[in-house]
Amino acid sequence: METNIKIDIYFHVFLTENYHTFSIVNEQIFLLHISELLYQCDSLNIVVVCPQGENNQYIENLKKLITKFNLNFNVIIRGIFSSGNECLTGNFLIDDCKKTEEERYILYFHTKGSSRESDMQIPTKYWRHFMEYYCIKNWKNCIIKLDSGYESVGSLWIDRDLKFNHLYSDHPHLKNKDGDGFYAGTFYWIKNSLIRKIINQKELGLDRYCMEELPALVKHKHFSFDDFPIELGVDLYREIYHPKNYIKKKYE
Repeated sequence: METNIKIDIYFHVFLTENYHTFSIVNEQIFLLHISELLYQCDSLNIVVVCPQGENNQYIENLKKLITKFNLNFNVIIRGIFSSGNECLTGNFLIDDCKKTEEERYILYFHTKGSSRESDMQIPTKYWRHFMEYYCIKNWKNCIIKLDSGYESVGSLWIDRDLKFNHLYSDHPHLKNKDGDGFYAGTFYWIKNSLIRKIINQKELGLDRYCMEELPALVKHKHFSFDDFPIELGVDLYREIYHPKNYIKKKYE
């Protein structure tokens, strides 16, 4: 599939001495590879938070992994930090959007589950795989939706009216009367024209939820492929949502 719109990916990585965190990065870059999104995008921008600092074996392993897949020379490590949150990646994303008025499609995702304790690792892995299925493995469907006029696309959209899920009743993103819902888990596609609109109207906060908050700040035309776990009230941090529930479904 080809689109006339340029595609930029922003990938936030949390990397520690626990091999579990590197295995997530490896899995996600390989998924970009086998889905061919890695070779259709104009840039894959990686921002890394590594508590051990920049000069260690974990960062070297990441660089070797990138070299292996960087066949189009479009993979860039934009920054390596010893502390911080997803706003570090968000700042690069927003600054890049400020520099051009050309429409671009942006995928934002992160190493979901890399900061979770052992009792949450398995449920969170299944949550990550759910979001990867829609935003990465089936990325072409997201492009089709953006081409058709939607300004953001993803899965697990949490409505402001909370029709279904009591788990998010106190979520701060839903208290903004001028805002919209958000994609639980923070994997989504978004047009940079929407990002420019948002940053012209609102100031992005600096807490760890800032990238989840980004699409929630202003009302816009959004599309979510699958909200069924939300409708069921599943606590995705603690309950396994198995791929058999979604992998053979047909979505329009």
